[in-house]
Amino acid sequence: MNCIKGKHAITEALKARSPIDRIVIPYDLREKSDFKVIIALARQAQVKVQIVSKQAFAKQSLDQGEDHTQGIIAYLPMAQHAGIEELNPTEHPVLVILDHIEDPHNMGAILRTCETLGVKAVIYPKDRQCQITPTVVKVASGATQHLNMIRVTNLGQAVDKLKELGYWIYGSDDQGEADLDHFKPNLPFALVLGNEGRGMSTLLTKKLDARIRIPLVGAVSSLNVSVATGILLYQLTRIRAVGQT
Repeated sequence: MNCIKGKHAITEALKARSPIDRIVIPYDLREKSDFKVIIALARQAQVKVQIVSKQAFAKQSLDQGEDHTQGIIAYLPMAQHAGIEELNPTEHPVLVILDHIEDPHNMGAILRTCETLGVKAVIYPKDRQCQITPTVVKVASGATQHLNMIRVTNLGQAVDKLKELGYWIYGSDDQGEADLDHFKPNLPFALVLGNEGRGMSTLLTKKLDARIRIPLVGAVSSLNVSVATGILLYQLTRIRAVGQT
């Protein structure tokens, strides 16, 4: 199972109706006001709360590899994994492809953004890419349980398959020829997000139908990949929605 740690993250997961299996709290914290609020939310959501000894909680915290729990751990089922053959343009008109994102905080933030903006499937490689770790689950605030996570061996082959299915392939590139302010996407499409330091791989760049640039006016010439994701997806899906009205 995956786990979420910390009071805020678990509160958000409960409010989002994430499929939490159980919440574990040490005995000596159960009467504190903020824990009482979480316990009440859990009961409303019919989520089991386990009150354990301080020693038992410490062992569970150690088993998870971190001790930054704030005295609370929530366990969730593993994220849903689907196959690329299960995608279809009608049910999945917008996809996101992660091109070797390495930072778990970036990945979690990207997944949260994807889910809130209506993306239902995310494709990512099984090698040289952050996987769905407890940190990713925590930062995503429950989004991993609502997305079809498609893990592939070869991103290039995955893109070729998407093209066969009729998807347009777009990528974020600060040197791109297409200005986001004026770009009108075709449906269905997949948006490729490149590595934090290296950007998109040469292989995927060659397969793009358009390289989209976010116009910037400040002295800093680039954006964090998770921030760029929010800007790109909001604009591209907003344009799509306007075009359908």
